[in-house]
Amino acid sequence: MSTSEIESICQKSMIYYYDYLSSARDQVPDDVCDHIAECAYCQQELLSLKQIDSQSDTDFTLTSAQTTHLELHFALAYQPIKCSTIKAFLPVLAIPGQQVTIATPVTTHLEHCSRCSEELKTLKELDLSVLQYGLVSQMFSNHSIESPEAFSASQMEVVSEMLNRPDSGVVTCFRLKDPLKDEPGESYEVDVSTEDVPLTKQPESKRAEATAHDTIKVQPRASKQRRFLRPLAAAAVLMIAALLLFQNSPLQATDIGQIYEALKNVTNVSMTQYDVDEPAPIQQTWMSRSLGIKLYKEQERFTLWDIENKTRKIYGNDAAQIQSTMLEQDAIETVAKTMDAPYGLLPFKNVSELPRGAVWEKVQSQEAGPDIEKTEIYNLFWTQKSATGNSVDYQWQCHIDAATKCPLKIMWGKKNPDTQNHELTTRIEITYPTQGQVRDIVEQAGL
Repeated sequence: MSTSEIESICQKSMIYYYDYLSSARDQVPDDVCDHIAECAYCQQELLSLKQIDSQSDTDFTLTSAQTTHLELHFALAYQPIKCSTIKAFLPVLAIPGQQVTIATPVTTHLEHCSRCSEELKTLKELDLSVLQYGLVSQMFSNHSIESPEAFSASQMEVVSEMLNRPDSGVVTCFRLKDPLKDEPGESYEVDVSTEDVPLTKQPESKRAEATAHDTIKVQPRASKQRRFLRPLAAAAVLMIAALLLFQNSPLQATDIGQIYEALKNVTNVSMTQYDVDEPAPIQQTWMSRSLGIKLYKEQERFTLWDIENKTRKIYGNDAAQIQSTMLEQDAIETVAKTMDAPYGLLPFKNVSELPRGAVWEKVQSQEAGPDIEKTEIYNLFWTQKSATGNSVDYQWQCHIDAATKCPLKIMWGKKNPDTQNHELTTRIEITYPTQGQVRDIVEQAGL
């Protein structure tokens, strides 16, 4: 195996260190698991990580957003890092529970730059919300003041000062060491210089060793960086879109992706829709993928879509008897699609459709009772263009089972343009019946 191949797999492995130590180990690629198990350098890094986190009582419960966070850190490897390069990363690191405890291009710059280290400390002392830290990161990325109304005057003063502060002059460059040649110890090295003194160039001998194969292993990092990070500080735009999709503490938070995954395992679901403050339901829906049926109830009228038998049956209200209609294939396919996870319970079909800048944050319950600890509440905020082209601010609130990650209640709403407050208008309560219970409900409906 060539030196560049080892460097590449070591760097790839660093991104998965947390997952490797956590319950998410089965999500780590097989080649990475095999490498970590056999690589002395990676094992040493894992040992250090265990020791650091054991001292801070940190559990290895990681979200996919945090893996994205590390990936963006390592996108800066082998590049000169100035204060302006990492400035947009600082607000994310200031979020409680989001400290990165392994060496990355960002954290090693912080170790050698007192200016950036002091700015991170200042950001932590501001004690902002997750949303506010996201806005600060976007300001640092775009180098412009955005949504100043979201901050107090004193907070805005501190942020503005940091935004306009020049670089300290410290320049760092993070590189993985050659495990075949270098002495045992740290698996990386950091060159430190100032802006008017170039960083140490790569030795002629190492450049001479580079082959076309080696170049393929190293260059995609730079090309990927140029494609996504223009300038480098714009990494925060991608990072915030991912990192703000979980609550301040990764130990207690649920990634929205976990809800999507949980619903994929659901076979039967019951949904009852209400106006947000009304006790009487507007509509009830039962779906069973195992039975291939979908049953609606509006007032006393039932509509049964039976995929297996290719029929639609209607009964109740003014229908004196069951009205049965054979379904065309197009209708069957349309109904079948609505019976796929996430069953219309989430605003988007999958995580990849979430708009950039969407905010996912945990809500502290105001209720009391023995079952409160078994439930988690989250808000998702995002902005989307309406059919008329206007921007609309939406809110989706979800009460989930903390153990299964399945929704128990969701509420939909949007921002009132007159009051500028988000107002929830629709409530849906969800249960997960057995196949037999769904069959009983269909029979009780007379269908």
